[in-house]
Amino acid sequence: MADDDSAKNANDSPEKGAIPHETPASTTPEIEMVCLLDVLGFENILKATGLQELAAKYQTLMNRVTNQFEGFTLMTIGGHQALGVSLWNAAYFSDSILFWSHFSPFLPRFIEIIAESICQGLEMELPLRGGIAVGEAILDKTSSVYLGLPLVEVARLERAQEWIGCSVGPSFGVPPYNSNFDAKEVIPYHEHYKNDCDPSLKTGLVVDWPKRWRATRASDPRPVIDALNHDTRYSRYYTRTADFIAFSENHSAWYQELKPSQP
Repeated sequence: MADDDSAKNANDSPEKGAIPHETPASTTPEIEMVCLLDVLGFENILKATGLQELAAKYQTLMNRVTNQFEGFTLMTIGGHQALGVSLWNAAYFSDSILFWSHFSPFLPRFIEIIAESICQGLEMELPLRGGIAVGEAILDKTSSVYLGLPLVEVARLERAQEWIGCSVGPSFGVPPYNSNFDAKEVIPYHEHYKNDCDPSLKTGLVVDWPKRWRATRASDPRPVIDALNHDTRYSRYYTRTADFIAFSENHSAWYQELKPSQP
């Protein structure tokens, strides 16, 4: 799209981007976790790389993420070890990548997928900014139906941020959606919202993708960020991203800094 911050039609039909281990197609409303990631500076990237190469990058990114997260996963749920398969879907259209999955105790796995997608995007020169929401939706690639308030929420949340990263939306603030978070996958942070951001969107909880980078890569992400910062219109976004990387490093175990709540 011509402007990264222009209003988007959250119900646009994706062109392609199917991945293995998808959830079954359905036009029945389900409680879904939804993540929308937009490519920062999409118009310039499209002009520089061309449509065919950009489409190939999108597909390569999703294939790499799929290869890492397919199959069984072991997680701690309610203090107990649980083994299962996390089923999720992905699609891309225009400057956006959409992930979704039925709401389940495997929320941390979904957030881990998003963190890895941001890391992969940076390595492929696709800086991603987005949001995660939950709620009733119809998401069906077979019939090209994409409807629901979570899509509206993530579209608004994506435009409210000035950085490379992903924020948790306010829909996760109410039961039963406000549980099952893994503190090692998210981190409290408030410095990335735009000045005119709707206060109702500011949960102050974000995906800690720099921690994922540190755990899976030997390099420093800062040179990658600096190399992408060549458009003055978005310099502030990259500066704020560098600030967040430092914050993540300094507060890697933020959950251990919390004071016990009073009875």
